[in-house]
Amino acid sequence: MKREILINGTPRETRVAILEDDRLVELLVDRPDHRRMVGDIYLGRVEAVLPGIQAAFVDIGLEKSAFLHASDLLEPDDEHDPDEEPEEVEDNDGTAPGVGEADVPRSSRRRRRRGRGNASSNSQPVEGGEPGVEAPGGGDDGFEGDGAPETGATNGAPAAEEGAAPEQGGEPRGRRGRRRGRRRGKGGGERNAPPVSGEAERVPDDQIAGFFPRSTETPAAGLLPPAPSEAAAQEPRPPRQPRPPKQQRQEKQKQRPKGQPEQQPRTQALAVQPPARQREVSGRRAVPDISTLIKKGDTLLVQVTKEPISTKGSRVTAQISLAGRFLVYMPFASKVGVSRKIESREERVKLREMVGKFLPKDSGGMIVRTVAEGTTEDHFKREVESLLGLWKKINKKTRFVRAPALVQRETSLTRGIIRDLFSAKVDALWCDSKELHHEIEQYLEQVDPELMDRVKLYQEPQPLFEKFDIEREIRDLFKARCDLPNGGSIVIQPTEALVSIDVNTGRYTGKKDPEKTILRTNLEAAREIARQIRLRDMGGIIVCDFIDMETRSNKERVLQELRQHLTHDRARTKAHAVSELGLVEMTRQRVRPSLWHSMTADCPTCTGTGRVFRPEVVARRLERSLKRVGYEHRERQLAIRLHPEVALYLLEEEPKLVQGLGRQTGVEFEVRDDPMMRLDEFRLMSRPAGRDVTEQYAVA
Repeated sequence: MKREILINGTPRETRVAILEDDRLVELLVDRPDHRRMVGDIYLGRVEAVLPGIQAAFVDIGLEKSAFLHASDLLEPDDEHDPDEEPEEVEDNDGTAPGVGEADVPRSSRRRRRRGRGNASSNSQPVEGGEPGVEAPGGGDDGFEGDGAPETGATNGAPAAEEGAAPEQGGEPRGRRGRRRGRRRGKGGGERNAPPVSGEAERVPDDQIAGFFPRSTETPAAGLLPPAPSEAAAQEPRPPRQPRPPKQQRQEKQKQRPKGQPEQQPRTQALAVQPPARQREVSGRRAVPDISTLIKKGDTLLVQVTKEPISTKGSRVTAQISLAGRFLVYMPFASKVGVSRKIESREERVKLREMVGKFLPKDSGGMIVRTVAEGTTEDHFKREVESLLGLWKKINKKTRFVRAPALVQRETSLTRGIIRDLFSAKVDALWCDSKELHHEIEQYLEQVDPELMDRVKLYQEPQPLFEKFDIEREIRDLFKARCDLPNGGSIVIQPTEALVSIDVNTGRYTGKKDPEKTILRTNLEAAREIARQIRLRDMGGIIVCDFIDMETRSNKERVLQELRQHLTHDRARTKAHAVSELGLVEMTRQRVRPSLWHSMTADCPTCTGTGRVFRPEVVARRLERSLKRVGYEHRERQLAIRLHPEVALYLLEEEPKLVQGLGRQTGVEFEVRDDPMMRLDEFRLMSRPAGRDVTEQYAVA
């Protein structure tokens, strides 16, 4: 696939276009008045702690307080893939920003994908799936860390474990076996085990990411249950009582008096009421009550993971991460991980050992990015030293600023694109700004000089985007209708709750077989939907209404086509199976407003609805208002101000309406057209004072 990056830079705006096979697939826009915030690090102050939703609101100096979930306070799980954006799926709350399915902790969603792979301490990593490719059901977002199973699960299901060894009790290590093992303390580890005494351990402050204690004595920072005793962990389950044969049960039922319930045999082990446990966010640990972790007034170092959208504030995490060209440094982690997109096991082991060699003990964790495959030790050494130095600088700055304050700003859009996207897979990078071109060359000279020959300065008089014929596609971004090559079309309608996409055959009627006509239209629509979602940067819940198909195989083919093209998207997507109504429901992570939201505003005429009242409807509303004027007998003369189109309608279609109402009410009316009026608006002005009395006589 041919890939190119175009950078159009001006003093007031920077636009980055990503092309695949000469088609625009991504557009990124950065302006000084609306700069990107994801990755910025703030020293914030806790304003409110809400145990009911396991969250807190942190003042970071913006208009609205940031949302912080309890799962973002503890040490990270080391399962973040550095080559993907932070995982946010949807926003569907009615109270606080970020509350809803979108704010289910990442580790909680990972629990479904990872299955229950920690069922036993002796379990071995399992290979499966296709590394580096987004699975149809959402795929894995983790990387391979030390001791972490390398599951390649697809469709959100756990990887196959047919070759796994059975547990100690002789039971196969299936789902039930793993569940039982975890309940007995085998697979959940010490953190997941239920407490065996009334006294629980405290979470050390250094285990809370970004924690800055108050000057006064800090209360309990959190609770974790102690590990069960070894005897309790190895205690076997009581044997299951075999069910008696059917004939024996029938005879016993005949002998029992009528109306007397059957007595169940008592088992040897009585059921014990389980103690109140903490809220689990992953298969390996539980998150304590957030009120025991932080208090109002605490100072926290947090990083923005999601920009403010609509009426909601930003979302932040205390799990700080500093991204470099080849590595991502996580100060509050403790392991070295490798991106799952690096397929070779030998290469992953080699990269982990190379990075671990330069990482000082107890200085945090590192994640090796996909672009680091084949990188030398010198590059790793330089980047480790650079990232550690940056973290020391951030820590030092926190001692001299007062919360809330910005501590570290994320790199510019151009440098971020070069750092995250520009690699040997990109054929060329064109830039029409000498300043940006010089900045790119300086950066590449330090991190990857081999890519210097792919960077080209565009100096022709024709604008760069016009040269590559993408200005027209950018203009069409904000249209609801998108035409398909075969004559069909899709209609995209963003709403408050979701984005709806409708597929129509349009001019395409096919030849003979209607099913083939529908299938071809749906396949083209699936490809275009995947491109438009990525291009418009739409997020949250997306519902696609494909044309109804009769055969199940055709439905699956369209779904697989959609999923295949969604794998090119850097944002995490998950497309569900076709529903009974023929709809495909999908989610896409959202870390910032879409281009439609960030570059447009509500229409002042229709207030964002896209609809206005027709002239005849305005005439009926005017008629009811004038009748009310005559009923209340408070006016003698009124001037009626209308939009010219409505005034023309009254003159041509209902010329006697106003005159008849004047005779009926005894009020003198004068009609005036006003181009400044909205199409569905009218004003009643009392004469001769000229006072606006519209609201006094307003009707539905």
